[in-house]
Amino acid sequence: MDPWEAAPYNGGQFVGPEQGREMDALTRFVGGPPARVFIQLVVLSLVVGVVLSALGVSPFDIANGLARLAERLWNTGFDTLIWAWRYFLLGAVIVFPIWFVARLLKASRRQGSQVQL
Repeated sequence: MDPWEAAPYNGGQFVGPEQGREMDALTRFVGGPPARVFIQLVVLSLVVGVVLSALGVSPFDIANGLARLAERLWNTGFDTLIWAWRYFLLGAVIVFPIWFVARLLKASRRQGSQVQL
């Protein structure tokens, strides 16, 4: 019998018989053995750092850009909420009275049908 025939399937890859044990939560979270993933992240960070340095980008530029982005989103968000509130009020002046009258009419029809025997 082929040992891979009955191998369990785990997240996109077949796990061999010697690796069939359950992965712990940390290994599943990081996507592999933590030490290997850490080394991969260190190497990738070095490569990206060299490329960004060659382009003249510093970590402070990125941090300042993110801070400016957050500030713009904050300001725009409140402007958007004010804009939406105004349109809500404009529509509510029409919608809520119509809804209220419709509910009153429906309630009066129910009472009228209950009174009639």
